[in-house]
Amino acid sequence: MASLSEESKERFKEFVEKTKKDLIAYVKANSDRFHNADKLLNRYHDVVSRVLKQRLTTLREFHEVHNELCTAAVILEDKTEPNVTNLEYEPKIDGCDKRFDFHVVMSKGPVRYIEVKTIHPMSQDDWDKYQAALKKRRFPSDTHLILDNEWLGSELYHNAYAARGKMLDYTLIAEEQIEKCLSNVKEKVTFLALFTNGFHWHLDELEDFVFFYFKGIHFPGDPFAQMEDYDVKEKKSQFRRTIDHFAYFRRPKTEMKPNKVIWSVKLPCIPY
Repeated sequence: MASLSEESKERFKEFVEKTKKDLIAYVKANSDRFHNADKLLNRYHDVVSRVLKQRLTTLREFHEVHNELCTAAVILEDKTEPNVTNLEYEPKIDGCDKRFDFHVVMSKGPVRYIEVKTIHPMSQDDWDKYQAALKKRRFPSDTHLILDNEWLGSELYHNAYAARGKMLDYTLIAEEQIEKCLSNVKEKVTFLALFTNGFHWHLDELEDFVFFYFKGIHFPGDPFAQMEDYDVKEKKSQFRRTIDHFAYFRRPKTEMKPNKVIWSVKLPCIPY
């Protein structure tokens, strides 16, 4: 089993200590609004413990839980009106075995349900897949996706393609949860929050997906339009369009907090 080097372990410990003094301390200080914060914090401490026991494979899980912690802090820090009066992590919903990551009650207006997902593709060589996609003409004729194999072309293709696929998968899962669990909740706003480390995928890629989600057609020049149509057909899926907002969070793995947050990603404007 792969393990952390001693140097990496020390850096990881330093990162966790900074998190305890900043993010965790802030969350604890706001426990009057986040009454079950311990549920999230206990999960965080559990995965930290497993990472330090040389279970390197849990690093991906660590970043996922850390991103949930970041989301909670961002929600609590928001000073705009209406403000947050109550935050709950993975609340029980009557008659449903699924759980949303966060339930947010505002000082006025509808409640908010937020599902948080981290998209971090595994690094691998997908040059053959890229070449096969070109041969099968799965890229639009008006789109140029040119990658050089000697300049990380295969890895960049894999990152972009895998990230786009995850956007689709997570959207379909979230829509299913909304249908099963929230159909009787009249006044609500739903969010799918997606985290990137800023390298594997970028905001414009999510904008392209959001355009497709809400418009039902692809943004002109979207390099993955034909491939996404193929994936949707293969999965026999159809959008219910019950997700109100897609949120974008960018946090490099070495950074404790997101350096960019957009709660509602806007559709790109069609060039004329």
